[in-house]
Amino acid sequence: MNKHRVDIISPRDASDIDAIKRLCWEYRDFLFAMGPQFEAMINAFYPVEKYQAVLELLETDHVPPLGTLRLALVDGVPVGCGMIQTFDAETRDAEIKRVFLNEGARGLGVGRKLMDTLIQDCRDLGFNRILMDTGVPLKAATKLYLDLGFKLRDEYQEMPEISKGNVIFFEMAL
Repeated sequence: MNKHRVDIISPRDASDIDAIKRLCWEYRDFLFAMGPQFEAMINAFYPVEKYQAVLELLETDHVPPLGTLRLALVDGVPVGCGMIQTFDAETRDAEIKRVFLNEGARGLGVGRKLMDTLIQDCRDLGFNRILMDTGVPLKAATKLYLDLGFKLRDEYQEMPEISKGNVIFFEMAL
């Protein structure tokens, strides 16, 4: 069995931020490839201009105490990302966003290590609850989230009609 070094890091410099942005675009493309319903859903949530604006604010919206950015490396190569943002400051709810691993990183335990890190980050930042969602076809992600202790729940924010039946929602009390 080939042993790979897996590291989950906070971005250290501009090249790490660029890698996270590149992976976020790969994630968007990955969702588009899931079919016309997902393409329409992504266009409803994040048309290109809006997604670009979201990515430009990564270093503002996803840094302590509001959240975190994480980059997954396998043998020193960026292969995935994930981030936390404050969903509700009053109730101390966090939302985990844009958890993505490129195809070559899947099956190596990177997703679990990334999620374990993001969950611990939420605890370290004093959040009380984590909210997140994923696409119905992403069975491995759903299994991982349930294995980590997330519970299924109803949607926690207003969603476009096209997302009905296509998105699964989770929460975890901390």
